[in-house]
Amino acid sequence: MTVADSLSRPPRSLGLTPLIDVVFILLIFFMLSTAFTRESGLTLAPERRASQAPTADRFIIAVAADGTVRLRGTALDLPQLAARLRPLLRVSPAPAVVVAAEDGAPWRLLVAAIDAAKAGGADRVSVRREARQ
Repeated sequence: MTVADSLSRPPRSLGLTPLIDVVFILLIFFMLSTAFTRESGLTLAPERRASQAPTADRFIIAVAADGTVRLRGTALDLPQLAARLRPLLRVSPAPAVVVAAEDGAPWRLLVAAIDAAKAGGADRVSVRREARQ
């Protein structure tokens, strides 16, 4: 093949049809594989100092610095916490859950306690910082 032969041939054209087909297939794939769900949110509000006294419609989850989680003075693991909260929150007319985290408590336990409260049926969750005793 010489330079003259390559100049005498017409240039090859690149077909756009296969490219468009591939783009449409990718578009359909990504549209079908994407989940269009709404994230459920939980409103967190700092607890007011005036409401420090325990009330019947408020449940306090204590997260200690050593990693223990307590509900009404009883140490629980996180799956038990959601199961224990569920019947308590059904009885109360407008239940509020307070997650009281001691200074130095692991953040993962604080978030897990909030998630357990949500799984247990809490609509309102407040977060309170407790000084280490």
